[in-house]
Amino acid sequence: MLFKKRKTNLFYSLIALLFAIVLFFNANGSSLQKNIIPSSTSYEELVKDVAIQPIYDSDAYFIQGFNTTVSVKLTSDNRVQLNTEKNQETRNFRVVADLSKLSVGTHEVPLKVQNLSSGVTATIETRTITVTIEKKVTKKIKVSASISKDHLQEGYELGKITVEPSEVEVTTGEDTLKELSSVEASLGHLANLNKDTSTKASVVVLDKNGEKLPAIINPEQVTVNVSVNAPTKEVPVNVVASGTMASNVSTIIYRTDHDTVELTGTQASLNEIDRISLPVNIQNVTTTTQVEVVVPVKEGVTANPESIWVTIVPTLKQSTDSSQTSESTTATSSSRSNSSQSSSSNEQSTTSSTTSESTNP
Repeated sequence: MLFKKRKTNLFYSLIALLFAIVLFFNANGSSLQKNIIPSSTSYEELVKDVAIQPIYDSDAYFIQGFNTTVSVKLTSDNRVQLNTEKNQETRNFRVVADLSKLSVGTHEVPLKVQNLSSGVTATIETRTITVTIEKKVTKKIKVSASISKDHLQEGYELGKITVEPSEVEVTTGEDTLKELSSVEASLGHLANLNKDTSTKASVVVLDKNGEKLPAIINPEQVTVNVSVNAPTKEVPVNVVASGTMASNVSTIIYRTDHDTVELTGTQASLNEIDRISLPVNIQNVTTTTQVEVVVPVKEGVTANPESIWVTIVPTLKQSTDSSQTSESTTATSSSRSNSSQSSSSNEQSTTSSTTSESTNP
């Protein structure tokens, strides 16, 4: 009887063990299958330009001489996790270079990946970088700006150049600072200048050979004001009369307060101008008259002065009217006297004619 009871308990124990094994494989079958039989699906992504984050005392040291980014190959069976690490905005991992225990000098430093998701593996394309560590220095230095004639339109000349602010703060290594020759505003983007210009320019630190030096610049950009002088040309002025001279006038003398004007414009425009003709209307002018005439110039050209005063002095014909004779004699005498004045006064005359227009000789 006892043997039969033991046999029954053994049977039930075997049944329980069988159910336990079935339940175990049912709950963990997929996991065990994955471990025993590797998945045939694996995803890869090459992530470029991953920033290298150096670990060092940035208050005491300045580092330079290494590429700041590296490419990383990511591999995972989970596409969602892979995309998360691939995306710069959602990734968890970073590439670091630990310089914290290194001294001043040049060192080869290994790169490491940190904070990578457990389901993703990473392989760094470049495993080490060469870094130069220097003592950190900061100094205020004046910014210079220069432009060659190649930046200007033909015929134009460079005027004054000002930079705002005139100084920037340069932070670099102690040894690098000794190589510094100049701090300049880069104006290579300017071309074909033909007027005063104000522009933003990036600041660069250069050595004696014109090569850029590593540095932190504050501010990174300055405002450069460039004054450009247009081509100028001085030309003579002559009066061109229009209208019909009065019948009782024999001659007219013209006096101008300027013999010449200075023209400003493109070189091509100035090359086409040899003199300026001032149009003066003499219709019904019988007494000495002053008129202000705007200097006529083509579009794109300016004149200095912009206008000229012209004095019209008529000489009346002889007549029985003594007052007219006296006035005519006085005018003629005055014109002869003025003809001997200095070159700053320009006199031109018009004689009586049957035509409706009188032109300066």
